[in-house]
Amino acid sequence: MHVCIIAGSHPPLICGIGDYTAPLALALCRAGLKVTLLVSPSCIPDDVAGLPYRLVQIESWSLRHLSKICAAVKGCKPDIAHIIYPAKAYGYALSPIVLPYILGVSGLRTVLTLHEFKMAHPLRKLADIVLMIPTSGVLVPSSSERESIARYAPSVARKVRVSTAGPTIRPCWLQEDMRGKMRRELGIEGDEFVVAYFGFIHPNKGTEVALKAFWRFNMRCPKSRLMVIGEFKPKEFAYHRAILELAERLRINGRILWMGAQQPQNVSHLLQLCDAALLPFPDGASTRRGTLIVCIQHGLPTVTVRGEVEVERRFGDAILFVDSPSDYDGMAEMLCLLHNGLKEEMSKRAMSLIPSWEGAWDEIASHTVSLYLDALSKRA
Repeated sequence: MHVCIIAGSHPPLICGIGDYTAPLALALCRAGLKVTLLVSPSCIPDDVAGLPYRLVQIESWSLRHLSKICAAVKGCKPDIAHIIYPAKAYGYALSPIVLPYILGVSGLRTVLTLHEFKMAHPLRKLADIVLMIPTSGVLVPSSSERESIARYAPSVARKVRVSTAGPTIRPCWLQEDMRGKMRRELGIEGDEFVVAYFGFIHPNKGTEVALKAFWRFNMRCPKSRLMVIGEFKPKEFAYHRAILELAERLRINGRILWMGAQQPQNVSHLLQLCDAALLPFPDGASTRRGTLIVCIQHGLPTVTVRGEVEVERRFGDAILFVDSPSDYDGMAEMLCLLHNGLKEEMSKRAMSLIPSWEGAWDEIASHTVSLYLDALSKRA
């Protein structure tokens, strides 16, 4: 089977969708499929010779280039087209939404992986529904996403399946002496307790909540630091400026390590320098949160907001929950429990919960291939 994946993003562009697409493509190749990826020019790595799949550059995703995008898909002569949406490289372009309608006229089946619906703006929800209508099947990363789709578009929900997010950062394990050296280089003292916040700095990710919870924790445990791993450009983005101003008002800016956006290997190393993770998702923890899975995979006990039951079933041994995203004191108390000795036991549990990198992605690839086969078996 030959699949053409319309992804937009791919490493080296720092984008969660690209970090999802690349290991999925590798896993599909391991499963015996032929894979072609359509991505933006900025998403072509320097060395493509070692990749088992082919990358095709798309100059622009605007509607003006829709005919060229369709020609690129058809030129691959695939059995099925797989759109992954949204993606940083698409921007706000409409061509990925129109594409399955055009391809469907020519008889090519399309399927969709939709990474975010529940927290999307109403206009984005409408665009997502328009995108789902012509596709033969849809994968979403959590049951809450499927339930949200069912509330807005019951007729579309019948073809929606759940396939949980994968670990988007491959662990690059450090020796203990190297870990200590890197901590010292960052100015972290040996007995300091480092809390990781990993992901986009955005209201939907709970960044402001994380700062307030760490502030409460730092008052109880002064020898603590917060490491923020994610794009941070206060000179360019108003929300980033607001977050920096909040840190200064709370007088914790000197306790924060602003690491900015990092390549995957660096993210893995930085997470290993931390002792716990703080991920206070406003809508609660769910299996679509790749950052949660990555933190657990790296052995970090994680404090988060109670959400899907599936998260508690699969990862509960590595997570401490609070019931509300505004419970700053509760999050601080959980961090204190980890600081006071619970961390070691929970770290061991965390390391046992995520299968191997290849194993996790082979499972996702299996779900994806099943979707392909069902789509191809249906009448056009």
